Amino acid sequence: MALKDVQNVADTLNVNLTQIDFDRLDFGEANALDTFYNADVALVDVTVQQQQPSLCYHIGMCCHVTL
Repeated sequence: MALKDVQNVADTLNVNLTQIDFDRLDFGEANALDTFYNADVALVDVTVQQQQPSLCYHIGMCCHVTL
């Protein structure tokens, strides 16, 4: 539901929305990491407690890489 709403907003604003599967990001798949680290904006769902450490790491790396 939320993803559909975000996609509708992205379509309205004529911007590209790319969804990255957590498993691909957590595994370190090059394309997933490149897409995430080079995004202008990242909306990250951190509601799954087991995924939080990895997601926080990647968010931190994204901020560090873009400084």
